[in-house]
Formats: sequence, structure tokens, C-alpha cells
Amino acid sequence: MLECKSYDEFLRKAFSYLQKENKIFNYSELARRGGFPSRSYVRQLILGQKHITWHSLEGICQAFDLTGLSKKYFIVLWEISNIKNKEKKIKYHSKLAGLTKQIQGKKTQIDTSMYELEDWPLIYASLGSEQEGASLVNIQQRSKLDLKQCVLILKLLEEKGVARQVNSHYFPISNHIALNELGGDQFFKKYFIKKLEALKKRAEKYFTSEQDLFFQSTTCIPLKKIKQFRQDLRELLLEYIDTIESADGDTTVSLLVSMYEN
Repeated sequence: MLECKSYDEFLRKAFSYLQKENKIFNYSELARRGGFPSRSYVRQLILGQKHITWHSLEGICQAFDLTGLSKKYFIVLWEISNIKNKEKKIKYHSKLAGLTKQIQGKKTQIDTSMYELEDWPLIYASLGSEQEGASLVNIQQRSKLDLKQCVLILKLLEEKGVARQVNSHYFPISNHIALNELGGDQFFKKYFIKKLEALKKRAEKYFTSEQDLFFQSTTCIPLKKIKQFRQDLRELLLEYIDTIESADGDTTVSLLVSMYEN
């Protein structure tokens, strides 16, 4: 599905998949799910004989049960089909690539015991791209860790299968790893609390720094939507990270975020 070049190709593949999963699945069922007037209307939308409008877009997402990242991916595909400006189209293709990385990152499996060595994300962020990689000198300069610590963590990343060494360069398995559902993982919990303690010390020292951001906000929301807002915030942050990330950057930054009910 992530290789689809257009929204109607996406829908045709999704429909084919649903039919394989359920032999009795048909256009009538899609029409019922999406609240469309007839099966023929849905069929024309999927085959590209009718153009999806803002009015029918939400119904299509509902019919195919598209939520979260998959819904965002489909909507960006649809938006690209409506863009005539070349520069704007390139920007949206970049957005699509970012969403692809997020979706693929959700499938990445790593040994969370790595979080016992708390600086591993710092080294991983310093590895450069999958294609170019980074030398030990690059990694040390970006992470600002001492050479011995860099070598120790790189060895661990190789052992865990998330990085590889080719001659004098190290390469990540993916430009960006995004992991889901780590709330119950004890290794990640200890790591997060350690980072909070480090953040407290940094805030005490650099609170007025123009390089750092210390932000807090409290607002009122419907209780039943907390889980959805939590997911939306996570996806926004991942999208932002994909936007600012640069494989040939010369430093690293960390984001530590929490949202909770008072």
C-alpha cells in the first residue's frame, strides 16, 4: 500500500485486500459503511471514474476504516492529486515520505533492554542516513560523547541488529525508528524517568537559553477523547521530527513530551 502513486490505486488495493479477507465483501458493504447513496457511486470512486471531493473524503475513510497514520497517508495522496503547483507538490511528496517512515517505524522491533544504556538514541541519531552513514568522527562530533562511549554503544547497536559497520562507516537500519506502545516496558520507563531528572538539571541551568525550549500548557478537553488526542499529538510530533531531521546535520536535539489528565 505504501508504494501506491495515487489515491485511487490505494483504494483499489485496499478493496482487493478486503475481498481476500472476506469473500462476501462488496461495494454495497462499502456504501453502507461510508454512508453513500449507492454501490455504483462507491465503485466509480474506487475506479477513478468519479473524483473524491471533500464531501466524500471522510465517508471513504470511514468505509475503509482508515484511521491514524493510514488515514493521513491516504488524505495526502488525495491532496497531491489536486495540486497543480510543482513546488507545492514536491512538498507534499516529502510529507508522504515522512508518513511512510512513521508507518514503517511502527513495525520496527528492537530489544528495549538497550535503554539501560541511556545514550543509545543519541548515537543512533548521529548515524546519518541509510545510504551515507557516518564515520566515528562524525558520530562523536554530533553526539558530543567521548570516543570510548561512542565505540561501546556502536558495538551494542551492531549486536542488536539496529546498526551495521562497513569499513570506516556506520549505518542505521532505518533513517528514523518510531516505536509504539512502550508504556508498559520497564526499560523504557526507567530511561524516561532518567531523562526527566536530566531535564530538571538542564532547566535549572539553561532555563533562559535561546537554544532550549521549556513549554507547558493546561487546557480543558472532553474526557472520552483523551486517547485520540494522545495519538494525534504523537503523530504530530513524529511528523515534525521527520520535517526537521537532517542526516548530515552537525548536532542532535532531544524532545521529552508528556500529556496526562490532572
